[in-house]
Amino acid sequence: MRFRRAFWLILALAAGTSVAGAIWSEIYTEASWFASLGYAKVFWKVLGFKALSFFMFGGCVFLFLWANLRVAGGRRLWPLAALLGILMGAVAVGSWERVLMWAYSVPFGCKDPIFGRDLGFYIFSLPFYRLLYRIGLWTTFLAVASVGSFYLMGRGIWVGPSGPRLSPKASKHLSFLLGTFFLLLAVVYALRPYFLLYSERGVAFGAGYADLHGTLPGYRFLFVLCLAGALRAIWNVRRPGWRWMG
Repeated sequence: MRFRRAFWLILALAAGTSVAGAIWSEIYTEASWFASLGYAKVFWKVLGFKALSFFMFGGCVFLFLWANLRVAGGRRLWPLAALLGILMGAVAVGSWERVLMWAYSVPFGCKDPIFGRDLGFYIFSLPFYRLLYRIGLWTTFLAVASVGSFYLMGRGIWVGPSGPRLSPKASKHLSFLLGTFFLLLAVVYALRPYFLLYSERGVAFGAGYADLHGTLPGYRFLFVLCLAGALRAIWNVRRPGWRWMG
């Protein structure tokens, strides 16, 4: 047993050293090239925001998944949460420009004629909010999948004569996650109307008659519906039971 642990530890250290060496080699090469052009500060700022995106989103995903797995009883599954956190952090690195633009957002001093928002909101903030809710939805989905699988293997979920049954703990936990998912969907539909200004369906670019009188009311209805679903799921945490789905 000790030999096996030592073997895996040495293998992990070797792999980590190789990856770190490759990353450092690339960073050093890029930094030297930017410095030769007189743009060293630009390189380090870009690298800093890439690192910020990775650790901010990856860390939040890891903590959320690890906390939910720990509540479910899967304390030894933290490597799974860490792996998923690393993957989501790597995805967020590809959107570092959105984080940078949000951090340095400034008002344009000009408002759109439909919603009365400053144009800076659409350029700097809205893309960042889209990144937030997309990662939030994926994280919640991964939490439901991993926690649900753990409860299924641990007999927290089983199939009875009348259909699927859940233990009180599993019902409360999954209801909380479902409520979180619905709440994030409500945020999505609260922000969706602003994307209508990018619509290309009409004769001209921007929100048309169909968007404002058809799509916009639909988004508002879905917002209320998702908010009601979130409240109902949260209520189910207090009074566990899967009957609210029927």
